[in-house]
Amino acid sequence: MSLSLPSCVHIVETVMWICIALCIVLGVPFTLLWWRDMDKWADAEDRKFKPKVKKPTGPTVVIRTSTINKSAGTSTPDQQERQL
Repeated sequence: MSLSLPSCVHIVETVMWICIALCIVLGVPFTLLWWRDMDKWADAEDRKFKPKVKKPTGPTVVIRTSTINKSAGTSTPDQQERQL
């Protein structure tokens, strides 16, 4: 029993269209779900490796002196005026 050529071509075309339909029907939702899950993963990785912002601990105080007395160490401007 051999199949005639026209019926064999009909089967091949049917199988081809079924495969195309399955790729579209299953592929599109799978791709969308994959993108959603991988986007969640990428966001988690960004949060894990992002440089942390340092919170301010309080006001910064800078004390400046006009000159430094090397023999006595650092001194305040009042002490420098007294030495002169």
